[in-house]
Formats: sequence, C-alpha cells, structure tokens
Amino acid sequence: MTQENQTSPNPFDPKRFRMSSDSQQGPAAQKVLTNLGVRKPTRQQFVRVNPNPELRLECGLLELDGQPRPYLVLPEFAHLLGTDMKERELRLASDRQHNPFLWPVPSLPQEGHDNAWNISHRLIADASEHTWVRMVANVSLGSYEAFEAQGSGIPEPKWPSLNLEQLLELAFGVSHTIDREDHPAVLTLRGAV
Repeated sequence: MTQENQTSPNPFDPKRFRMSSDSQQGPAAQKVLTNLGVRKPTRQQFVRVNPNPELRLECGLLELDGQPRPYLVLPEFAHLLGTDMKERELRLASDRQHNPFLWPVPSLPQEGHDNAWNISHRLIADASEHTWVRMVANVSLGSYEAFEAQGSGIPEPKWPSLNLEQLLELAFGVSHTIDREDHPAVLTLRGAV
C-alpha cells in the first residue's frame, strides 16, 4: 500500500453513508393526482371515507354495461335515463395505499322502500369515517357485512388537497358528464348508436 492510499478516505466507509434523522427533508417530488376512480371498494380492501361534508355530492349516476366508469348526470337530463340512472352520494374515500377514489353510496330513497343491501352499504360507509373497514357481500344474509381492521398502527389516510369541483373533474371529465340530449351514453340507451 502506498502512502497516498493510507491518507485518502475509503470511498465506501459506512460512516459516510449513515443518515441522521434530521437529514431527510421529504420527497424530491410530490404525487400529482391525474385520475380518480368512481367505484365501490373491493371485498378485500380496507378503506376510509373523508368525513368532510364539503367533499360529498348527492347526484345521479349512469352505469353502462361494459363501461368501467359511470357517467355523472345533470338533473335536467335525468328524465332521459329513466330507471337506468341511480341516485348516489359520492364520498371521497381512500385505500390503505393512499389511493383516493369516489365511492358511490346509495342515497336514501325519496319514496318507496329501502333494502338491506343499501342500508348496510350506507352504514358501512358511515363507519369508515372513523376506522378502516372492509365491505363484504353476504348473500345468505341479504346485505353487506363490515370487517374492521385489527392493526393498531395503521396510519390515517393522506387526503388530496383538492375541492369537490376538482375531484369531479378528475373523476368524470367532459366525456363522462351527461350534459346534453345527444350525449353518446343517452344515444346508446335509446339504441340510436
């Protein structure tokens, strides 16, 4: 070994790479939300609902067979859709991987009878405001069942810093908003396309 090698520091000395707790300033980049799903949670997914009433919307939704994303319906065009349109309350939700989505929860019926599926669906969505919950269909019971997460150190959801208008734009965009009589989804239901 030469004299020069003895005085220069080892480039892989572990002391050079040890991080102190104050050396982390945060991520170099911030996740930008570019898409927002509109769906029920899957049966194996623990979710939370944001309790802020400002992030909820009572609305009409149209689901077309074979389409993964529903359509948001302006009230003045609801009559064009008949019973194909469903009244829902969109609620901002998140899974444990911090993926936000809009959960379409069945609305309270204006008239007529409610059913056990819709009642249990609403109760589980309400419960998920305070704890991580999974919603599983029980066909023999004729309703959904809730399962609470048992972990004690599960972090709170990271909610996007967007208002309801921005969330709706991400979720539906122009293509999935029924705002005219000749919208392709309306024409599909009429058999005109």
